[in-house]
Amino acid sequence: MLVFLLVPETAKLSLEDLDMIFAVSLRDFVRYQVKEYLPWFFRRYVLFRKGASKPNLYNDQIWGEPVVPMVMH
Repeated sequence: MLVFLLVPETAKLSLEDLDMIFAVSLRDFVRYQVKEYLPWFFRRYVLFRKGASKPNLYNDQIWGEPVVPMVMH
C-alpha cells in the first residue's frame, strides 16, 4: 500500500516525462492517488464502468495544460 501512495510509476518514461512527474509534490501525488485515481480504478475495474476517463495529475510546466506522460517503445 505504501508503494501505491508514495512511488510514482516511472517505467519506460523519457527524461522530460520524469521531470514532469517529479515536479509534483509528494503531498499532491498522495492526494491524487487517494481521491482521484483509486475511485476511478475501483469504478473501472471492479464495477466495470468503462465510460469514465482516467484522471490526470500532471500538467505541462510551460503551457499549463494536462499532459499524459508518453511511454517510450
